Amino acid sequence: MTVQHYCGHEVQGFARLFADNTFQAMGCVMRDGDTLATSGPLGLFHTRERALAEGLAWGKVWVDQHRPAPKPLLPTAAPKRAPPGKPPAGSSGHVR
Repeated sequence: MTVQHYCGHEVQGFARLFADNTFQAMGCVMRDGDTLATSGPLGLFHTRERALAEGLAWGKVWVDQHRPAPKPLLPTAAPKRAPPGKPPAGSSGHVR
């Protein structure tokens, strides 16, 4: 098992060795000690490192897909201008 911290989550990658010397990849996502998601088998790989990397990659994608979307930035409103020939709101229209 290998662990990485990603965007406030603990992402785990697992590699299970089979008799034919291949490794099955799996992943898990945790936060504050709670398991949020576990993958099923993600495939068979020729190296332990590749299987672990696939498990971690699955976990990071899960986190990215389940994070709340960032709040959109509100555009700054330009000051309203009075149409030509009309005084701006709140003024008498008299020039001193």
